[in-house]
Amino acid sequence: MGEVKTFDVAVMGGGPAGYVAAIRAAQAGMHTVLIERSELGGTCLNRGCIPTKAMLHVAKSLVSMRSLSEIGVKVDGFALDYEQMLRWRDRVVENLRRGLMHLMRSNGVEVVCGEASFVGANELKVISESEESRLRFDRAIIATGSKPRPLPCLPEHDMCLLAEQALFMKRIPKRIAIVGAGAIGVEMAWLFKSLGSDVTLTELMPRVLPTMDGSISRGVEAHLRKFGIDVLTGTNVTFGEPTEEGSFKLHFQRGHEASTGVFEAVVVAIGRIPDTATINAEAVGVELGGDGRVIVDNGLRTTASHIYAIGDVIRGGGFAHQAMAEGELVVEAILGRSIDIGSLLIPACVFIHPEVASVGLTEEELRQQTDSVLVGEFQMRANGRALACNEAEGFVKVVGDGRTGKLVGVHIFSAQAGEIISEATLAIQLGLKLDEFVKLIHPHPTLSEALPESAKMAIGKPLHMPKLTTRLRRR
Repeated sequence: MGEVKTFDVAVMGGGPAGYVAAIRAAQAGMHTVLIERSELGGTCLNRGCIPTKAMLHVAKSLVSMRSLSEIGVKVDGFALDYEQMLRWRDRVVENLRRGLMHLMRSNGVEVVCGEASFVGANELKVISESEESRLRFDRAIIATGSKPRPLPCLPEHDMCLLAEQALFMKRIPKRIAIVGAGAIGVEMAWLFKSLGSDVTLTELMPRVLPTMDGSISRGVEAHLRKFGIDVLTGTNVTFGEPTEEGSFKLHFQRGHEASTGVFEAVVVAIGRIPDTATINAEAVGVELGGDGRVIVDNGLRTTASHIYAIGDVIRGGGFAHQAMAEGELVVEAILGRSIDIGSLLIPACVFIHPEVASVGLTEEELRQQTDSVLVGEFQMRANGRALACNEAEGFVKVVGDGRTGKLVGVHIFSAQAGEIISEATLAIQLGLKLDEFVKLIHPHPTLSEALPESAKMAIGKPLHMPKLTTRLRRR
């Protein structure tokens, strides 16, 4: 087994949460080891965020090319080279993966390849393909992430794929079903429709993107239908079966109505669950929830006082940027500083085109808290830059608390929404009031001008949309 090394901090998992924590711990002067069973970067870099966005970039380029004739650009003979797209995606991932390894070396983080599990209060067992080793630690950080939630009613079959497997299909299916219309499912549906598939998107809840603001859900659903995607909300997939012709048949139930569909591929995108089955949490007194998530307090400490947990492993599905923020905060906690993850304000994005971005409270959430709600919704067709760039679809919506006048939520369905939302996040974090937010001067013409315009509508002082059409709501 060899020498047993001792570290100040052992980080279990090399995804966005884990590698950030390892870097910060090493920068704080702690002898740090990062244990990863597969590739650095975790699901996000290798099978999720980055490869998906690389493919979505190609898809967006294709969609843009198809509409260039509208603005006077004629392009003949363009076509998708799917194999070249996959090579491009893989180069992006490999470049970032190499960069991560360089960051580990330059910060003095020791990287160990293998699967880690607790064997004692301060000891880990690491199993790799070639050997088993032990290491000791003073503090440990569990960052083993999450894994896709399976759909029990579907049999194991090579045409039934999890979302992260669908990215690596060798060819584009002619007909594909996406089960689940959360962020991942909507991105998958938009991606494969752009690449040429006939797409059916199903969702058990009454609307797509069910956790987002109602205006966003309605706007995105209308966009998807207009784009040619068959959207089935309020629909349950009851079971599936391969056909004699080599396809896969899905059975749907919508209310009292049953139906079927035949597809070349079925992608399950119904969420993620914490990946804790192999860490042997009970060996160190780390409590797990019923779904396997690691229980932590607002300081990211588990029920074992010297062990912390961050990222998807404490909530199931989550965002890479949220995990990274926790990776920085957990080191602050280890150093004895007070932290509160409950105060984090986390923006959410969906990278279709137009993009979706949201931060803070939805209108529906605020209405559950107060009867004084201010809403302003500015249509991008009234934005000069959007029209000039042929990007007039969508809107920006702000939600304000009528009691305090504060901006509490911003919801964007627009080109570059993911870039615009950070300003809104900062404004909410700083506690700006709507009448303060509207004073921020934006360069003209830019898409970001829609932010103060929607806020002006919320306070009843619109500039670039008729006052008659403002959605000012007070109750």
